[in-house]
Amino acid sequence: EISTRDWSSDVCSSDLDDPSVSMNVFNDAMARRDFVAAQAQVAAAAKQKASPELETVLRARLLDAQDKRAEAIALLEKARAQGRNEAAITSTLGALQESVGNEPGALALWKDAYERRPNDPAIASGYARAMARSGQGRNALEMMRAAANANPTDTGLQAQAAQFEALYGSKTRAAQIRLQIMRNSPGDRQNMADLYELLYSPPEPAAVVDANRSEEHTSELQSRVDISYAVFC
Repeated sequence: EISTRDWSSDVCSSDLDDPSVSMNVFNDAMARRDFVAAQAQVAAAAKQKASPELETVLRARLLDAQDKRAEAIALLEKARAQGRNEAAITSTLGALQESVGNEPGALALWKDAYERRPNDPAIASGYARAMARSGQGRNALEMMRAAANANPTDTGLQAQAAQFEALYGSKTRAAQIRLQIMRNSPGDRQNMADLYELLYSPPEPAAVVDANRSEEHTSELQSRVDISYAVFC
């Protein structure tokens, strides 16, 4: 989730080579659509040694925000052609390819990123989403269950896990996840709406609730997921 905190006031010279600080300042600028400030962070990232891929990822995200998605994709593809296959570059390109409807390309990229960084929850959820949209809903569900179990305090990830449960697994289990989110974040209105729908929607016919139900729901999953990017840690 993009923070709206003013990180710039917290940055000191010792933080300038910390990729997480640059990412937070960049995210803050993007949330305010302050592209001048965002560009300054792209320039700062070019001088960092800790994460050389950061500049490429931030530049691509800035281009995308400026409605230059084709240029963003070209930038990332060029980086990969030059041997830059870091998980952050690959997953960012996967998210962009997904956004333009290149599902096979997105799936391959998310898979590559996941194999490079399997413990990153943003990458795991992106790969699971791509699998579900390619008709592998049951496999995606198992991946989301594992990611959610490994990150119990990540509310966004838990919400996505609940969505996968409702579409491809157990609605009872999805409701349990939503109830836990409500306890932790009682002000989350979207979660409350989703929980209400789970509790009070009519039961589905038995013929629908089987191992093949995932293929019926890829459009619903697609419509509810925004473009996401891996976060530097």
